[in-house]
Amino acid sequence: MPSDSLAMVRIPSADLAPGYRSSLTDLSHFKVDDLGAGVVAVAPAEGAGAIAKHFELIKICDAGSDFDDPGTWAPVRDHPPRRRSDIDDPLAYRQAMIDRGQEIIKQNPSNESQIVAFALAALGAAQAGDLPDLLAANVPGLLREFPEGSLWLVAVDDVLLSRLAFGRTQLAMQMTPDIPLGAEMERLRAFEHLTLTRGVEFGEVIDFALLALSPAVLGLQIPATPHVLVFCFGGGLGEDPVGGLSVL
Repeated sequence: MPSDSLAMVRIPSADLAPGYRSSLTDLSHFKVDDLGAGVVAVAPAEGAGAIAKHFELIKICDAGSDFDDPGTWAPVRDHPPRRRSDIDDPLAYRQAMIDRGQEIIKQNPSNESQIVAFALAALGAAQAGDLPDLLAANVPGLLREFPEGSLWLVAVDDVLLSRLAFGRTQLAMQMTPDIPLGAEMERLRAFEHLTLTRGVEFGEVIDFALLALSPAVLGLQIPATPHVLVFCFGGGLGEDPVGGLSVL
């Protein structure tokens, strides 16, 4: 590999991270050269200067879509959200998100509150495994209120997730050697708080794009971690509450 297209990194002890070396090729899709003494040279397998397709923008539907066609929601089913390990009861979590949304609507009945409640319900549905059903029940009504609107999916490639995890581990190993790695990987978790995405949450990245293109693009993003759903309104928001949403 040319010296200007690779990085030299130190591999953690196999006792601490037994699958680390193989993950560089199997998950991160790096080309790897062993240099000895626990040091390897890595470079993207796609080659220097190549553009990897880490994101895919998929249009789900607009007002003219056939909502009775199951294929309309196929991209959402084909890119399911990851379940959070810290949620013991996904159904209870979904109900908590619905209840929170209803509280927001009750406190401030408005267009914005209805949309926030819908986003919270989608967040809960993502963990309960019924996000496509929630979208099928709600998006047609949303599009009746915003006939120029559209729903999009930003799908995130697993290779990007692995490469971000690789970057976090390297930073943690080299910059915080005083923090014990620990059975729960405390050193790596400490570095999650120094990133925008924590490696898997890309909603805030999409917010930057929506803000940068405003007012040409107005919309909201709904995390389906690591993927992101984006509803573009196709125009400004009026004063009347949004009708047709059924998040219960």
